Amino acid sequence: MQNENAQVQMRKGVLELCILRILSHGEAYTSDLSDRLKEAELLVVEGTLYPLLTRMKNAGWLVYRWAESKNGPPRKYYALTKEGVQQLKLLDREWESFVEAVQSLNRPTMAENPDSGQPIGPKDGNPMGPKDGNPIEYHAGNTIELKPGQP
Repeated sequence: MQNENAQVQMRKGVLELCILRILSHGEAYTSDLSDRLKEAELLVVEGTLYPLLTRMKNAGWLVYRWAESKNGPPRKYYALTKEGVQQLKLLDREWESFVEAVQSLNRPTMAENPDSGQPIGPKDGNPMGPKDGNPIEYHAGNTIELKPGQP
């Protein structure tokens, strides 16, 4: 249950970026956005998506237009504004910086053990990390893979 909560919180934190990235390819109907997020395994319930789109529109990042539908009521299509494009660039830079910062925690540093010239690792009494000293690689879809023999 705690793992699911952590995943939900991480996904909520990047939904604005994801929506802006999707819309950077062209306008989209709400179900198009939802489908694209599902394809990326970032499933979101409509109760989360609609308020987020409204907040983003009110922030000036999105506009929408109504279009007639052959299969029912008119549909609302969202598109980026100039402010939305600028926000996407800003969030992309922030995302890259954040990912790099998190990834850097996987790399041992010389500062961890300056006397020996070697980083402190799990074999040196560090309670963090895998016990066999092999680095861990994280993959989308909640897969964790140990990579034996890699520095």
